[in-house]
Amino acid sequence: MVIIVIKICILILIFLTACTPNKEPILKEVSPNIKIASDLTFEYKEEIHLKDVVSTNECELINPNMKLDTSSLGQKNVKFLYKINSQIKTYSFRINVVDTTAPILHISNLTTTVGKEINMLKNAMCGDNYDRKIECHVDGYYDFYTMGEYPLKLVAADSNSNKTERSFKLIVKEKSNSTTQNYYYLEDLIKEHK
Repeated sequence: MVIIVIKICILILIFLTACTPNKEPILKEVSPNIKIASDLTFEYKEEIHLKDVVSTNECELINPNMKLDTSSLGQKNVKFLYKINSQIKTYSFRINVVDTTAPILHISNLTTTVGKEINMLKNAMCGDNYDRKIECHVDGYYDFYTMGEYPLKLVAADSNSNKTERSFKLIVKEKSNSTTQNYYYLEDLIKEHK
């Protein structure tokens, strides 16, 4: 149970650090007093404020910290208020929310003995920023009844055609009388996913 919690924490950290920081937008003038970012395409659930994409001259944004709605995909209308010469005016523009973030994966090499089938997906972790249920499967040839090392890939794809692959090995060993337990050490997981 502790191993699963550690793996989930690592996946969350990987996912959070994968988000790109906000870059300085290129602005285009849409009126004498308002400039709006030329690129109005944002990632799903990206945190964007009005002041990140709108600049004003000789007028004041009424709510510069207003968050733009990126909670669902597609085109959205953004309407905001600004003050110029003691008058309150409105302006609107459209943004596009997309999902281009690939799923994240974690799987380690797996070991079993001849004749003992294991569910490899049970030992894998697949996650995505948009889809609750993503397609996750193992690619490659393997045989639980023949000793050897099988190079395989864990593949995950979301509904927006974002895809991630990770290589791993399935090691099928000869049966032995001793029992072994696979342990994951926190230091090893941190080094592997730092």
